[in-house]
Amino acid sequence: MKKRSVMICLLFGMLLWQPVFSQGLKIGIEGQGAFPAGDFKDVAGAGWGASALLIVDLGGFGITGNVGYLAFGEQDVNVGEVQGKLSTNAIPVLAGLRLYLGGGAGAKFHIGGQAGFHRFNVDLKDIPDAVENLDPDRSDTEFSVGPVVGIEAGSLDLSAVYMIIKDANYVGLRLGFALINF
Repeated sequence: MKKRSVMICLLFGMLLWQPVFSQGLKIGIEGQGAFPAGDFKDVAGAGWGASALLIVDLGGFGITGNVGYLAFGEQDVNVGEVQGKLSTNAIPVLAGLRLYLGGGAGAKFHIGGQAGFHRFNVDLKDIPDAVENLDPDRSDTEFSVGPVVGIEAGSLDLSAVYMIIKDANYVGLRLGFALINF
């Protein structure tokens, strides 16, 4: 009975697998510029990053995923009467959906959204040892969601996203390149 169940599951999985990948699968890398917005721009400068990119094209829509690293520029901050530098980086893990709107000559415009989380690491530098009760290194994981708009043309994917995160919103401009294109 177990063997039959396993065989049925494998057959069913193979039947689902074929339509998913018959449309297209892209695995690649992307570079990103990140520009803090709202209160976040008071504690972080413009950033950059890179991520692994996955796009599963299902015809009229697609499923996306990316995992990466963002490093934001240092900012001078005041902690009470003490001045220091704040350094912020993030590890975003995101999944999303995109709706293809058409286009010509192989280019496809898309709109959609992504959701997931960002793991932020914050480092407060140049603070004298005399400051008590101050943790210079802090890490937080925050839920993130954002609308995405872009264009996909062959192996290239250009998109813009506005990531909405508790206290760290930013605009991201991404350029991706598919290394593997099925």
